[in-house]
Amino acid sequence: MARAGVRIGRLAAIALLWSAGAARAQMRPDSPPPELAAEVSPLPPPATRADLRGRWFEFLSALNEDDYASAKATLDGMLKTAERAGIARLSDFSRGALSEARQALRQSRRDRARVALDAAIALDPDLFDARWERIRLSLASGDRGRVLADALASIRAISAARESRREFLSDVGIVAGVAFAGATVGLIIALFVRHIRRIAHDVEERTQGFFGGRGGIALTLAVLGLPLWVSFGPFWLIAYWAVIACLYAEWRERMLVAVVLLAVGFVGPLCMTIADQNLIARSPLVAAATDLEERKEEGGSVDLLRQAARVFPEDSTVWYLLGRFAQRREDYDEAVKDYSAALRSDPADFRSLIALGNIHFWQGELATAIQDYRNAVNAKPDSALAYYNLSLAQGDAYLFDQQKESISNARKLAPREVDHWIETPVAGRVRSVGYSVKEAVERSRQWSRQTKSQMLPGVVQDPGFARRLASPIAIIPWAALVLALLLKSIAGRRGFGAAECARCGKAFCARCKAKGASPLYCQECIRLYVRKEEVGIAAQVARSEEAKRQQKLRRRERRLVCLFLPGARRIAIGQPVSGFLVLFGFAFLISTALLAGHLFPVQSMLTLREFSPVATFAFAAAFLIWIVANIKVLRD
Repeated sequence: MARAGVRIGRLAAIALLWSAGAARAQMRPDSPPPELAAEVSPLPPPATRADLRGRWFEFLSALNEDDYASAKATLDGMLKTAERAGIARLSDFSRGALSEARQALRQSRRDRARVALDAAIALDPDLFDARWERIRLSLASGDRGRVLADALASIRAISAARESRREFLSDVGIVAGVAFAGATVGLIIALFVRHIRRIAHDVEERTQGFFGGRGGIALTLAVLGLPLWVSFGPFWLIAYWAVIACLYAEWRERMLVAVVLLAVGFVGPLCMTIADQNLIARSPLVAAATDLEERKEEGGSVDLLRQAARVFPEDSTVWYLLGRFAQRREDYDEAVKDYSAALRSDPADFRSLIALGNIHFWQGELATAIQDYRNAVNAKPDSALAYYNLSLAQGDAYLFDQQKESISNARKLAPREVDHWIETPVAGRVRSVGYSVKEAVERSRQWSRQTKSQMLPGVVQDPGFARRLASPIAIIPWAALVLALLLKSIAGRRGFGAAECARCGKAFCARCKAKGASPLYCQECIRLYVRKEEVGIAAQVARSEEAKRQQKLRRRERRLVCLFLPGARRIAIGQPVSGFLVLFGFAFLISTALLAGHLFPVQSMLTLREFSPVATFAFAAAFLIWIVANIKVLRD
């Protein structure tokens, strides 16, 4: 009975509106011009949040009573109500339906869960969680026909909304940056370990005369860990090792180190820029502009705007956006108050003048609407939209000569837009002025210059990418690169740098053998294999054992390093580029598993973090790379 009463009341309201419109049409002596007649359409009945909530409770009641036909009918009415209000994504209600579906799944009521999931997807097609839950339900029910379609739709849902798209791209950017930095660290450590004998030999050779054998070893350790002993962090230590490794690296290794150090200097500023963009997206203006652009249910945007109105009451933008949300709820009294507040802050606020004119037009106050549109034209004479709306109001007021002049002015300013507006009429006929996310970001940046903006979330100053490039995190890798190339040039002219014996692998320098001797072998191998001196069987056996010992030490070092840095084997055998790519792939997968979905979380991807299919796949792929790399090391 209650539902019947509600339906009768709605039909009576529609009939009353229709009769009022018919009476108004009979009072007119003439009909509107032919070119505008096609645009005339009756206004839809009011669509308010209270109406949506009422239908929502009807849906829940029918769902809990397992009356699925009534539930679907109520859902259709709810979607139509939202469509009339200009709302395409009822995210809050969608998450409520998802909660009902999960509860039904826990109770093993799959039919109820399926209806609730269908409702969640219908209320917000871009809600990833609902798509993922329906995939799980289809797999559990054996309905594999919908799995592929839902899987493709879930992939689209991840990047459909601006917020989730921003999170996805931000995660990819930061994960790639962290992986590149990690691969760079791995490359430097692998090169450092590969050439550690030559490095240690040069240090010991130049200090042995002062400190003796043991003192030389201690000084070697002190020199190699110098940044740590002077209270610098590990970041400085890696940069220091990069300089040392470049002095001993081959030309391919040195070129690779130069490229990655040059690139890694951009990683820090890039990550800071991404974080700043995600932070500014939480500001009241940007959050509100995003909800309006995507026709999303307001959520917490209105609360943020009210908070901003208390901090920046003199800013007309805040009041305009509050008016837009009130207008979308069809709370026209509240919208008029907000637009009037915007005009008190800025009498030339073009958007608020258009919005007030639209409300007066919809309410039949044509004289007031015409004056509002004229004020908008005076505030912004180059606005085709103001002239277009003015022409509609003048046509309804039978001011046809003025209407022709206004539509002519609109066509002069934007002929294509005017043709589009005429060919694609909207329900309310007159058009509203949008507020882009880009404008919201710029305005939030302006707010950030004022101290009181610290009371609001997401309002931060942007130092600019150029200034971020001047930060130590960017300068240190570049300074290390310049220093490494400079020292290598000096060392090359002076013949500095130990080498490894091609026969036994022992490190040696020019001081260790006679001048003019073979540059490929140490002094002992020259005597045995070049000069072929008779040194006795014992000496030859000792030399052979030394070569085997050096090879065994290298294998151990390679296996130990490869346990932590897959790809170090390729670097050790003279394939630095492929080794770096393996390191990057491994670091990217690990970073994806640990960071993706947790850096800038959004409500539309809760399931992705809860069940973490991406993390599971990334860990599995990283483990596979690790296994393959270590198997190859064990076979060496």
